[in-house]
Amino acid sequence: LALLVLVSQSSAFASSEPDVISKAREAVASAPDNWYILASSAEACFENHTNLEEAKKWIDKSISLQKNKYTLQVMGDYYMESEQPKKALEYYVLSLQKAKEGESKTDVKAQQAKIAKAYKKIKASE
Repeated sequence: LALLVLVSQSSAFASSEPDVISKAREAVASAPDNWYILASSAEACFENHTNLEEAKKWIDKSISLQKNKYTLQVMGDYYMESEQPKKALEYYVLSLQKAKEGESKTDVKAQQAKIAKAYKKIKASE
C-alpha cells in the first residue's frame, strides 16, 4: 500500500513535456539576461529530451554572460542529447577544468561521471 501511494505521488509531480517547455520559457522571459535562469531552463529541456533547438539558444546566451563549470556542463548535456559525444566530452572537460581552477571548490564527481559516459559513447560508436 505504501509503495502504491509513493508511486501515485511521484507521478503527480512529474511534468509533461509541454509543461517543462512552458515553465522554462516563462522563466527565461522573466529574466532574459540571467545566466543561471537561462542555463537551468536549458538543462530542464535537455533532461526531458525536449525543445533542444530553443534550449541551445538559451545555453549559448548563458555562456556568453557567464562561462563557468555549470554552463559548460549544460552545454555538454546539449551535445550528448544531440548525439554528439565528442563535442559533449570537450565541454565536460572544460567544465571539470573550471571546477578545478578554484572557481568553486565543489564536488567534481558529476563532471567525471559525464566525461565517462561521453567517452563510453564515443568508444561504442568507433
